[in-house]
Amino acid sequence: MSGVVKAWVFAVAVVVGLGSISAKAANAASPWAVQVAARSWQHIEDFSSAPGETKEAFLTRIAPALRAYSDKTGFEACGAIGTDGKGAFAVVLGSSRSHIACVSYHNRVAAGMVSTGETIHSHGTTGSFNFNRVDKALYGDGEKVGIILMPAHSQVLDRFSPTDLAGGPGYLATPTGLIYQAGGKVAQPQ
Repeated sequence: MSGVVKAWVFAVAVVVGLGSISAKAANAASPWAVQVAARSWQHIEDFSSAPGETKEAFLTRIAPALRAYSDKTGFEACGAIGTDGKGAFAVVLGSSRSHIACVSYHNRVAAGMVSTGETIHSHGTTGSFNFNRVDKALYGDGEKVGIILMPAHSQVLDRFSPTDLAGGPGYLATPTGLIYQAGGKVAQPQ
């Protein structure tokens, strides 16, 4: 991959072995980790707001699709929120195919739109899973870990992780709806 990929990584806390860790998203910007995430990115679906639909109403409407994807696969789903500046919004929903993180590309928005600087994402699963290659890369130890299976258990589906809070403003699709955070302050969208 040539050039620098501008990416925001959102991750959740996971329990590994005897201790609790959070994905080292801030350190995951190694060229190798970014390349693994970029190669693994999978397009899920494109969503657009209906005429007159507010951003919050639009995101609340599509939140169940993020949760359904994560509930089915155990992977996080995410996308940058795009706007045309005239009241229309869209999300190009994708996944890094990671249980613990999702890389949102703010240049990956619908045609004719620009990123609002916000994202929407869902956390993976409350069940057990083994780290895959992308998990290992985004965790920050992928080059060292190799093919060793790292069992992990449970994610918190209805709360932002510390990495989420540090990663910029955005929305989290939870099992019961949608929450928003900016600057570490969490709120229900109005």
